[in-house]
Amino acid sequence: MQNMRPFIIALAFGIIAVVLVYFYIQKIQSGDGLGEIPRVRVVRATENIPARSTITESMLEEIEVEEDMLTPETVTELEEILGEVSITNIYENQILMSPMFRAEIELQDPSRMLDEGERAVTVGVSEISGLGGNLMPGDSVDVLVTILSHDEIGVSSTFTVLRQVEVMAVGQNIGFEEDETMAGGAISKSVTLKVNPMNAEILTLASEVGSIRLTLRHPDDLFAPSTDGTALTDFTQYTPTRDDLEAMAARERQVERDAQSAELERIRILSTISRQPSPISTDDTDEDLSFEWLTELPDIYDPITVDLILGGQLQTVVIEEK
Repeated sequence: MQNMRPFIIALAFGIIAVVLVYFYIQKIQSGDGLGEIPRVRVVRATENIPARSTITESMLEEIEVEEDMLTPETVTELEEILGEVSITNIYENQILMSPMFRAEIELQDPSRMLDEGERAVTVGVSEISGLGGNLMPGDSVDVLVTILSHDEIGVSSTFTVLRQVEVMAVGQNIGFEEDETMAGGAISKSVTLKVNPMNAEILTLASEVGSIRLTLRHPDDLFAPSTDGTALTDFTQYTPTRDDLEAMAARERQVERDAQSAELERIRILSTISRQPSPISTDDTDEDLSFEWLTELPDIYDPITVDLILGGQLQTVVIEEK
């Protein structure tokens, strides 16, 4: 019996160990185990994501990790960053942190302000052509170009080449916050406009061949009439005065007088030559023929009468020989 005592003691300890292991397993399965490590969901990249990329759902996935891997900046839900922009390169399977992303509006990135198919074109302006510094991002303007006398268009003219163009930036102010230089009274020397590719070509050519001027529109003004442009002659038509007309008539009279005098001189010379006596003739009867036929010529010194419209009334001006 004394030899069985160690065996009985070992058996008792074995039974106790089995019971303890059983209860330990039960606790773990019921969630009350002391060795359990809680797990949480986080978001990681499923592909390499370059900087300045807009985040879409296909780039991400949610996985579970041990809770002790979680930090206050760890992204735990897809919705937290969908539509935002990466500001650094992100690698496949990398767990994402919120400082890696920014909302588009927080980036102050002009390229993010453009929709698909739009272009940004900057034109130089002065205080006058830029509306005295009163332009703001988001304003709507028309673009006019003035081309001085040119072989293709003739007289100097102004044309409206673009209508309802959105102002994207004034100088470096893109509208996210007040521009310090503008607040200080400085006038920006450039304006960036949002246009499509075709209008970008028109705007670039217009700024090269002529001078650009912007006209501000009301934000709700959708009426954009077509015009044929305005030429210098459209508002500089010459209306002669009475003195101008009299001088013009006098010049015309002088031209007519000179022409008739020249014709009389030519006739006189021809008549003199034709009436010279022949070397074999002794007949002197031709000397009295002279220029009697010239008396039938009209009087070239008659007064000139000109009809004028002065003050909306028809008046007749008689220009006498001086």
